[in-house]
Amino acid sequence: MTDIIKASGEKQRFSAEKLSGSIKRAGAEPRLAEEISKTVAKSIGGGTDTGKILSQSYSSLRDTIRN
Repeated sequence: MTDIIKASGEKQRFSAEKLSGSIKRAGAEPRLAEEISKTVAKSIGGGTDTGKILSQSYSSLRDTIRN
């Protein structure tokens, strides 16, 4: 698994499930949230910060809703 950097600077293992939960709380349907989190998981590298991950996730959500 990939380690990411939290806002506090602490390293943590990336969790697609946690990301999916954040996307659901932002208003996405569960299936869409899982799809976005899987896509984002494939694109991040070690040391990516959570701000970038959330930004990419919410951008994908906005793009999906607009289309």
